Amino acid sequence: MRIPTALAANEEPKVGSILANLVKLSSTGDIKLLDRIFLESICELLEPRSALLCVLSGRGRMMQARMRRNTVTGIYETEDQPIILPEQQQALLATVIASADQMEVVNETGDILAAYPLQSNQDSPIYLLLEIHSAIDGDQLVAFNAIKRIYHNFRDFMDESQRDPLTGLLNRRYFDSCIHRALEISDDEKPTVETGSHRRMTDRTPPRYWLAILDIDHFKRFNDTYGHLYGDEILLLFSRIMEDTFRDSDLLFRFGGEEFVVITENTDAGEAKLALERFRTNVQKYPFPQGERVTVSCGAIEAVGSLSATSLLGRADEALYYAKNHGRNQTAFYEELVTAGKVAVARPTIGAVELF
Repeated sequence: MRIPTALAANEEPKVGSILANLVKLSSTGDIKLLDRIFLESICELLEPRSALLCVLSGRGRMMQARMRRNTVTGIYETEDQPIILPEQQQALLATVIASADQMEVVNETGDILAAYPLQSNQDSPIYLLLEIHSAIDGDQLVAFNAIKRIYHNFRDFMDESQRDPLTGLLNRRYFDSCIHRALEISDDEKPTVETGSHRRMTDRTPPRYWLAILDIDHFKRFNDTYGHLYGDEILLLFSRIMEDTFRDSDLLFRFGGEEFVVITENTDAGEAKLALERFRTNVQKYPFPQGERVTVSCGAIEAVGSLSATSLLGRADEALYYAKNHGRNQTAFYEELVTAGKVAVARPTIGAVELF
């Protein structure tokens, strides 16, 4: 995504553009989009060389999004791939993470590197790293602090409304928007880009997504034998294995009880199978309390735009049902079961109602 540079260096901030971004901040229901709108707002206000947002997960991994100003075009360009920071920026960020205080240093070009903790008291603390020409002061500082507070408040609210209170994974309510977005992307034609008055096809392969339902085998027996507190501990440990196994870009949900869902992006079905099998093996090998052996059954299907969310869940559940009834502790893919004649092809329901 690209946004035009808001202002020349000697212009006052365009209040209208900043207010428009604040309206977008308060109206989105997507955390990743919220992060980007926040970065856009900061770029509108301060015109930094770059603005980097770092979200540190509870497992020590970091997700990053950065907007960097192109020195030729003057346009801010978004980067959300893994970013390798220069040593000075890494050291500054590490110091701020350790101290939870904002800091500024001058780099070798005379620019100011500034780092700010935005949610240092949360399970997933967030930090903002700016590369700016001069110190933030006066009206800019007032506006900057206000935007940070608004972003902080809305992100807190979204975290609470979209997270399962026990495991911290995404909840079933948030699943709907996520799966519909994946279906829309997978149903798009090959991406195009504008070149002046022309459009040309890109060589980038459109992303492919798989949906998998993960169900802990014999979970009721653990609850009946050791009580619900032990059951909760299994659910917590199971969710941590999910976070450790899958990538930060994968979406992890707890649907309720012992049922979990993952939406994962992969290049092909073989890569999706490897990811799910790696997770299944990690669960099987994990030393759960009381010496209990915990296993998981998985049912998966590729998320294609021709299917509704309800159909996807239903077919993934068919694959899960097959895995449960053929020995458990295994991964079954709906498409492979249909090809092998082990399950019948589900007919689309006319006028099906979306329940999620």
